[in-house]
Amino acid sequence: MKRLTKVQVRSLGDLSRYPGGVVMSSYWITGSGRHTRARTIPPYASRIEKFYADNYPARIRDFFRRHPRVRAVVAITNMRAANKILKGVAL
Repeated sequence: MKRLTKVQVRSLGDLSRYPGGVVMSSYWITGSGRHTRARTIPPYASRIEKFYADNYPARIRDFFRRHPRVRAVVAITNMRAANKILKGVAL
């Protein structure tokens, strides 16, 4: 795999600070008011719709159970690789 850029590593670090590496997709935005857009999803993470949650780890399924109205989340799907990248980086 290619080396990650500083922006990708910082974005992955931001996502890892949320409990379990899972955040509502409505929180993964940039801008304010009318001028909002979705942030780029970092490597080792993906946007997961509620009806696909059964295919993912328990930490993601539990998030949907605790927040029943959420339709999609942004979550770290390969936690082992993400932790390996973040281990040597001071954020």
